[in-house]
Amino acid sequence: MNSLRIVGVSFQSLPVALREDFALTSDKIENAPVILKDVFGLTEIVCLYTCNRIEFYYTSQYEVDPISLFCYLSNSAGELNQKIESNIYHYVGENVTQHLFSVICGLKSMVIGESQIFHQIKKAFQISSRNDCVKKDLNLLFQFAFKTAKEIHRLTQLDKIKNSVSSLAVEL
Repeated sequence: MNSLRIVGVSFQSLPVALREDFALTSDKIENAPVILKDVFGLTEIVCLYTCNRIEFYYTSQYEVDPISLFCYLSNSAGELNQKIESNIYHYVGENVTQHLFSVICGLKSMVIGESQIFHQIKKAFQISSRNDCVKKDLNLLFQFAFKTAKEIHRLTQLDKIKNSVSSLAVEL
């Protein structure tokens, strides 16, 4: 697990105006894992793009500059490097596991317990798997995260309450 890493930004660390600079078309999202894996010599990668967070979960035998990895797909990467340097988070090993579990269970969402992120992570995992960018380590991590999130939602009955930004907005 020492080679397990994550680099990302979320609504908690970077304003929406700057996150929008990283917006990708659906074609680019589909190809992002393959491109980043090849360019940076990664062993595995899962690329998560949502309106509230952008994260790259990856394994590598080599040191990779997290900011370069994060900014590579952006059209204005040079400008963005300086803008996001203090807003980007980067975790290694066990901290990656803790972060993923918190995110997938909705604990790091705008609305605590929000379940939409589970499906977004699952889709990101499927894209990377389909593109042969997931091997043993990330497969094990994500499968366990999916199982744990389902169990937590079942035990806490989070699925029984309105727990998304859109459902709360409609209610208000």
